[in-house]
Amino acid sequence: MKLEELVHVSAAVAGTSGRLDKVSKLAALFTLLPPDDVPTAIGFLTGWPRQGRIGVGWATVASARDHEPAIVATLELGDVDSAFDQLLSVQGKNSGKERARLLGDLFARATAEEQHFLSALMIGEVRQGASRV
Repeated sequence: MKLEELVHVSAAVAGTSGRLDKVSKLAALFTLLPPDDVPTAIGFLTGWPRQGRIGVGWATVASARDHEPAIVATLELGDVDSAFDQLLSVQGKNSGKERARLLGDLFARATAEEQHFLSALMIGEVRQGASRV
């Protein structure tokens, strides 16, 4: 599934006050998800990727947002999940620089809406009420 679809549903859920409406929007999304994307989508919607903390802070995320956003949405949930795996595996000398490069590459492939969502996800600021549903 494209990240763009999840981002739109997340925004729609955030803009909905009724619990049943939130559940309905999320249920509709989950009926479209391939089974392999379900754990990734749950993590993204609840603000806690399956990898947990991936070793980037707000300053690194802010720098990544300097990349010009993509015009067309091409990122799949699996692309982002793989990028998070890569970020998590970076260790040792120059790891901060390598994380910044990997994150910059990811953000260069993301639209403005996707960049905003990814930023919130990585610094723990996903707020749409999905965890209370």
